[in-house]
Amino acid sequence: MATKFRALEGAVPYVLHMEAGADVFGELKKFFVEGNWTEVVVMGCAGSLDKAVVCYPKDAQLPPVIERIEMEGVFEICTLTGNVICHEGSPRVHLHGSFAERGIKVYGGAIQDGSRIFKSADFFLLAR
Repeated sequence: MATKFRALEGAVPYVLHMEAGADVFGELKKFFVEGNWTEVVVMGCAGSLDKAVVCYPKDAQLPPVIERIEMEGVFEICTLTGNVICHEGSPRVHLHGSFAERGIKVYGGAIQDGSRIFKSADFFLLAR
């Protein structure tokens, strides 16, 4: 398998601010559609969640068996990266990240639809 790369020619930087209660996937899809973008790259995020939905592989088997968990509480976002592209005519959000509970325990994986902002969050984006 070869490694591939591509330039993000014409990409424009944005900060997308989300307020308390915002649906992460819904707001990223809305930004994608309203901007008529072909791709949005999520470079990072600073903020918090009160609901985190995460998937991760159960073990090292291929194809992977995926487990999904939903966590409610207050979590500081440590990392969050990914992209939004058009897949079969609809926006597809693909995010991975980590978040901390009480500044002690860190959780992470593939962030899923249903994740919600606690106080606020700023998403640092490149859009083209």
